[in-house]
Amino acid sequence: MMGWQRLLAEIQSAIVTTGPMTVASYMKHVLTHPIMGYYARNDPFKGRGDFVTSPQLTQIFGEMVGAWSAAEWLACCKPYPVHLVELGPGTGLLMHDIVKTFTSTCKPHVPITDVHLVESNSSLSRQQFKTLGCGEQPPDFDDDDISRERCYLSGIGINGIRFHWYRHLNNVDDIPGFAFLFANEFFDALPTHQFQRTDQGWRERLIDICDNSATGLRFVLSPQETPHSKVFEHLPFVRRAGIGDIGESSFAAMELAERVALTLHNACFGGRSLIIDYGSRTKFDDTFRAYRKHQQVDVLDKPGTADLTTDVNFDLLIIAMEKARKAYTYGPISQRSFLIKCGINERVVQLANQASDPKVIDAVRENIHFLIDGNGAGQRFQVLAASSPGKEGLTVNTHPILFAT
Repeated sequence: MMGWQRLLAEIQSAIVTTGPMTVASYMKHVLTHPIMGYYARNDPFKGRGDFVTSPQLTQIFGEMVGAWSAAEWLACCKPYPVHLVELGPGTGLLMHDIVKTFTSTCKPHVPITDVHLVESNSSLSRQQFKTLGCGEQPPDFDDDDISRERCYLSGIGINGIRFHWYRHLNNVDDIPGFAFLFANEFFDALPTHQFQRTDQGWRERLIDICDNSATGLRFVLSPQETPHSKVFEHLPFVRRAGIGDIGESSFAAMELAERVALTLHNACFGGRSLIIDYGSRTKFDDTFRAYRKHQQVDVLDKPGTADLTTDVNFDLLIIAMEKARKAYTYGPISQRSFLIKCGINERVVQLANQASDPKVIDAVRENIHFLIDGNGAGQRFQVLAASSPGKEGLTVNTHPILFAT
């Protein structure tokens, strides 16, 4: 029996035991099962992979994020020390490019002392360790080390910066300085609940067994309200929905967004965050998708062999981050707008003047066009900034640049 067949059998067994499964529970099973889950069995960045992220396309993406961060640091009167935090660092390329640009922009100062990486995949942690200049091979660690509520890996990397790895954001201690937190294409993979509005109110979409289906599974609606649908119907934006509309809510994303705000709030000198992901403000649509080798496939087909994702609802993140006034949010604005304001077009011109191989610069221009295409990724991806409230006794600009109201 193949791995996905074993995972399918386990999902069906769970449904037999406890009843139809929520979409969020299905996503969690498929993506994070410790043996047969997508992230346990696949390196989505290796070889052809199942998707490509912006930092893999071009280092200029990370340079722009680094340039924004350096400008923010300067606008906040150069608080020291600076700690960087990233959720889901992938191959480590984004953080590498952020650090390089930040430090080169702020010379002769080297304000970054520590970087905290939230990563639960051991093979990706090892790849990040190498990418960030900590060495060819990290010290031995295993899944038991990762599961413990502490830093499970450390190293000294580029520019003499200390790098630390954690399984969860709440394992990171309060930052003893100024914090920058980044999350690029991270929130879209968090478990999401789906609901459909009916004549009787909101009902949750569930996954049930279906012997007549090629996948062995099917979507059904809960006959009654569920605890999650009761919470969803009280969110401020759902009143706009019509009969038959599908709504989505990632309560896991809201919980994490609140933790992001708390991280900024608890940092000694406050901080900034950038969340970059594909999504929008509230819309009523089924955005649950699966990708295998860059092709969209049935979300119920061969669980564990394809990446699952939903669009990020930025309204939910804003609600969570502004809870109890732990942070102020700005945006979202389109990725296109953010990158252009950061100077991406000027950077391409600079590289073109330096390049000797026309094919290289043509490839750069093609990748940049993809990132800022107003009919594609440039609009589909949104950028949400957040800042901590001002700290007493500190001169800190609480309004991030590029996000003017």
